[in-house]
Order: sequence, then structure tokens, then C-alpha cells
Amino acid sequence: VVTDLGLATLQGADGLHAELASALDALHVVAELKFCGGSELKVLAEGALTSAKAGEIDAIVVGGGDGSIRTVAGVLAGSGVPLGILPLGTLNHFAKDLGIPLRVEEAAATIAAGHTRVVDLAEVNGEIFINKDTVLGEDHIKRIKKSTIKKIRLLQQQGNEESVIAKTISKDIV
Repeated sequence: VVTDLGLATLQGADGLHAELASALDALHVVAELKFCGGSELKVLAEGALTSAKAGEIDAIVVGGGDGSIRTVAGVLAGSGVPLGILPLGTLNHFAKDLGIPLRVEEAAATIAAGHTRVVDLAEVNGEIFINKDTVLGEDHIKRIKKSTIKKIRLLQQQGNEESVIAKTISKDIV
């Protein structure tokens, strides 16, 4: 389990560590808990991926918000290694979209039960995105042409997948 240290600091690292350990122990899940700074998250995820490919671990779990999840998902994309999500962020859009419970104990139980789902990821200019909220965040929307926004709305009305929308965006970033 990899958790962003910024979140742990906000929530109290010792308390969060104890809560996660207790929830996983109650479910008979053996896990190594690692708290890290945001800049270390990708490196830890890459190390965990190597361990998973070697058969040393079954899955990688990230505790955090959409940004932390996006970082780890970007490392695991296409690997086939399951990613468990403990929604510990502020808004938790991705976890909510997937119906993952927001309480640590319930999210841990979902992971322990082995519930998996294949999801689409988008790549825009070399960046991995996990949902349309992160693709169309305020910091990016200002750089997208008005004509692209019209295309996106049309694609959404037609029910096209977000990956198609992301491809449209990647062609039209200013």
C-alpha cells in the first residue's frame, strides 16, 4: 500500500497507519504500508510493479486522491497488475465513479474481496489521465480551443467513450 505522505500528514500519519493496518489485518490481508512524498510516489509504484511482475506481490494499492491514483495508474497502465484504491483524497472523483466506498474499512474490504474492473485511461501529450475530471480540469480547460469544446460536447451527446474525447483533446491543445 503506497500512500501520499502529504495526505498522511494532514490526517495524522500515525493514526492513518494504524487505521489502514487494522482494516487490512481484520481482513487477513498481508500488506506493506509505505508513506511517501508526492515526488516519491512514482518511484515506489515502479518498484512495486517490478515486485508484482516477479510474482512477489499480487496487487498494488494506492491511498490518496485522484492525483495519487493517476500517478500510480500511469505506472501500471497496460501491465495487467491490479490497482487497489483507498480513496483518501479531497474529492475522490475516480473512486466515486467506480463505486468504491469512501470509508477506509469498506474500501479495504472491496480490495480484499478481489473485485476488479478494467477501466480506460487516456493519454494526452504523454500524460496519463484516469477520468474526464482530470482531463478537463480548470488548469487545462483554458488551453483548449473553443472548437474542441464543441467537439467534446458533441461526442458526449453521442455517447462516445472518454478515450475518443481525449484523442480529440490531444489534437487540439493550444
